[in-house]
Amino acid sequence: MPNEQYEPIPFVDTAELTRSEWQEYRKHGFGASDMPVVMEQSEYKSVLALFQEKVSRRSIEEIDLMVSERKKLEATEGVPSPPMFGDLELIIDPGEEFNLPAECGNALEQVVGKYLSVKMGVPVYKNTMMYRHPIYPFLLVDLDYMAICPDPATGELNRRVIVECKTVTHWKENDVSFGPLYPHIIQCRAEMAVMNADEAIIVYLCDNNDSSFYAYRIYHDYSIEAEMIQTAKNLWMNHLVKEILPIPTVSSKAAWRELGEYAFSENRYEMSHDLSEQRLWELSQQYIEAKAAAEEQGKSADVAKIALEKLQLQLVPFLLSQKEVVCGDLTLRWRQKSSRSMDYDAFRLAHPFLYAKYVAEKTNTSFEAKMRKKAALFERNAA
Repeated sequence: MPNEQYEPIPFVDTAELTRSEWQEYRKHGFGASDMPVVMEQSEYKSVLALFQEKVSRRSIEEIDLMVSERKKLEATEGVPSPPMFGDLELIIDPGEEFNLPAECGNALEQVVGKYLSVKMGVPVYKNTMMYRHPIYPFLLVDLDYMAICPDPATGELNRRVIVECKTVTHWKENDVSFGPLYPHIIQCRAEMAVMNADEAIIVYLCDNNDSSFYAYRIYHDYSIEAEMIQTAKNLWMNHLVKEILPIPTVSSKAAWRELGEYAFSENRYEMSHDLSEQRLWELSQQYIEAKAAAEEQGKSADVAKIALEKLQLQLVPFLLSQKEVVCGDLTLRWRQKSSRSMDYDAFRLAHPFLYAKYVAEKTNTSFEAKMRKKAALFERNAA
């Protein structure tokens, strides 16, 4: 809807939802944080994992009923109190799922929002409503915050600006000091597309001091947002609605990990790819030629390797229902390798005596001196 005025449609108020209920509603579309995955620009998840997450969605009526019944139960019996041990109150069930980076990010959002408000000198508001795009209902958004800024033309305090808060480790500080990370730009563009907002601000907090606070403005771009909407529409309408498995087209660790997990799982969805013998033969011959080109060019063959990985992904559908396929001189296999890992720090905290008895620690010494390069900063503050 280029250059047209429209209002987002309120979908559900998240203020009184539990996290699991919020996640169920969110399965009915792509949230802004899903869009980097949809555009295959995420290093953590591929379209395959996103598909499996969304395809298991319950109906909205079923989720509404689940929420209503919970609220009725709490109204009659009260909200359950946390378990007690004498005078001590349980802060979390030790067996509950807990993700440290996500929890830190959620907890610090309010700090970042407050700091931005003070820094810019404009009010920042929290909106608990989850919104839908009026034309593309599979596009969802629930915002961190909304800032009310002066209108450039009149100076009146009535311009709504989306605020996206991010907390990143010091390892990423050098990257964000040069500008916002691309997946976060995609996320903001998705938010602007749903909300029909002209502007968004990405705010980064890398540490607990002023020098590690970065803010960047991003403006509406209809052409980029139209491309994002079409990509999301294809994934939703041609895969999620029809329950046809999408295959990643960009090679990444996440893509290969999730493809391997799917290949050896019991899940089976319809495939949209042409799995004819002729297609397999064509891809196999292209793969042999691409592999030879990559080996001939050696380590500098980045383009050849990318082409080879793309062909590998195109051959994956032939292996999802069987572990081996033979085509002429080419044999394709899925190999499953098991490995073990252990969280030694968690084991030491939970079982200190067993850790001391069975785990031997070795300490190596080394000396390192490194000069830190100062990043060239630009657009540090949104003000």
